[in-house]
Amino acid sequence: MKLTIPAGHGASANEASRQDTDAARIEAELHEAVVALIVAGEAQYRAAVHAHLEWLIDRKAELEEEERRRWAEEERRERERLAKLERERLERLFSAANDWRRAADLRAFVEAVRAANPDMSTPATVDNLRPLLAIRVLHGNLAVLEGEQVAAGDLHPGPVRPCPAERPL
Repeated sequence: MKLTIPAGHGASANEASRQDTDAARIEAELHEAVVALIVAGEAQYRAAVHAHLEWLIDRKAELEEEERRRWAEEERRERERLAKLERERLERLFSAANDWRRAADLRAFVEAVRAANPDMSTPATVDNLRPLLAIRVLHGNLAVLEGEQVAAGDLHPGPVRPCPAERPL
């Protein structure tokens, strides 16, 4: 008779084997066979526990790395969001400053028109406002025109349209 104890899956040890011989029967070595079986089982169990422990360590490292990446991505998105808010705030600030400058230019222009025509009962004409016509409002922006002939209709924002020279303002 022959008794073989396999080493187990993934084990590095060779399998244990007992066999009847002329000098001794396997039953005489049964105690040693049982001890070998228990030792082989314990070795297999420890190898499985060790492999599982290594898997747990690797899995924990993977999860920690995933968490670190997720956190870094959230931080990046938050920095981008704050940068966008800052850009929008600055754009609103610059827009308000431009609007304020345009309003100041328009107030100055209106005051100059009033100063050029102190008698408001008579409407202003191109002839008595000729010095002021060097400034024209075009598409919401003030531009100085040097030596250019400007019609009275050019004093309003929007596209330039020709108009009669004697048209009151």
